[in-house]
Amino acid sequence: MELLLVSSPEDFAGEHTMVEALFEMGLTRFHLRKPRHSAAMLERWVLGLNPDFHSQIVIHGHPEVARALNLLGFHMNAAWFETHPEPDSLLRSASAHSLEELGKLPADLSYAWISPVFDSISKTDYPSAFSLEELSGFLIKHHAESKVPVYALGGIDEDNLKAVAQAGFDGAVVLGSVWNHINPLHAWKRLVRARAVLR
Repeated sequence: MELLLVSSPEDFAGEHTMVEALFEMGLTRFHLRKPRHSAAMLERWVLGLNPDFHSQIVIHGHPEVARALNLLGFHMNAAWFETHPEPDSLLRSASAHSLEELGKLPADLSYAWISPVFDSISKTDYPSAFSLEELSGFLIKHHAESKVPVYALGGIDEDNLKAVAQAGFDGAVVLGSVWNHINPLHAWKRLVRARAVLR
């Protein structure tokens, strides 16, 4: 099961150093999501990171930045893909917040994720929108009809990673369980260990 990490929505001191350390620890795909950043600010953020890791970054909301900087790809919400269904040479991934949205996504996406699967760690008052039974039933049908992998986002930590795998998800996306931890590097190590026992 693949394990992806989304950036903190806010910049913080030492962020680039910590992200580079995570890459060196084996992080293979990093989603850069800074909702209050302009395209120019996101470009500066990427350029502040070791160029060796640029090819492992998926940027949120700005395909033009992904293309200009030769990043791995870009991530958009489900509504965007309704008006931009055309293929792209870059990785394309999407966010959905309902099973209906997920079912309407283009069949050639690299992957999609749905949230919140559990109560959010990073956002207060953002409870789970689904039951695992409901999601598992949907995923059985989805995997029979589509090749688009589906990842779980929202409230995922080392304690419920096994439940995510058992529900039939292809991967998990983490945010708060890493960035809200007093030691994000230690938190990531524990998640990786928890995933390893699922194999």
